[in-house]
Amino acid sequence: TRLGMFGTGTVGFCAKDHSSLKLEEVYAAFEDNSSLWGQKRLGVSIRSSADLATENIGHLVISANPCYYGSILKRIDEVTKGKGPKVYLARGVQGNEG
Repeated sequence: TRLGMFGTGTVGFCAKDHSSLKLEEVYAAFEDNSSLWGQKRLGVSIRSSADLATENIGHLVISANPCYYGSILKRIDEVTKGKGPKVYLARGVQGNEG
């Protein structure tokens, strides 16, 4: 399975400096903001969040302000029909364990 990132905030991109995350291992960043689709940030492709439904993403790092976690988790659940990846938040792990 692939490693993805949801959002293009600094949290996920700075994680490379404070964890074992390597940006070259991130398949793509998934984003709801259509003006960012098709661009790259630090070499990571930015794609539509709807693409989570068709990509083999097993682990997903949330790269956004924690105030958006609830709506992001809801969006991931909607797109993946409840069969989404394991989700990593700045405060810990949440989401589908399988």
